[in-house]
Amino acid sequence: MAKRIYVADDELHIRTLIQTFLVNRGYEVETFEDGNSLFDAFHASCPDLIILDVMMPGMDGFALCTAIRRKAGFHYHRVSQGCSHGPGHGHHPWQR
Repeated sequence: MAKRIYVADDELHIRTLIQTFLVNRGYEVETFEDGNSLFDAFHASCPDLIILDVMMPGMDGFALCTAIRRKAGFHYHRVSQGCSHGPGHGHHPWQR
């Protein structure tokens, strides 16, 4: 059985790129355009991996990660973040 991955990003081309890459490597991928949609799906079924965008409308990646940890009762040990602005723009605390 293929590992199931949820991908949340508000940009269609990013979701499609990640989905294509993972599906071509044998993973089952479900995509979401916002954090709220992914969290709703998480209630029904827990995936093997979740890939989140940080900046999304509604529930952002940080809030979604926190909500998933609370709901699941366990911690995902690795969280990777990306930002299209690049370092030094000062938009986020980790970019200072």
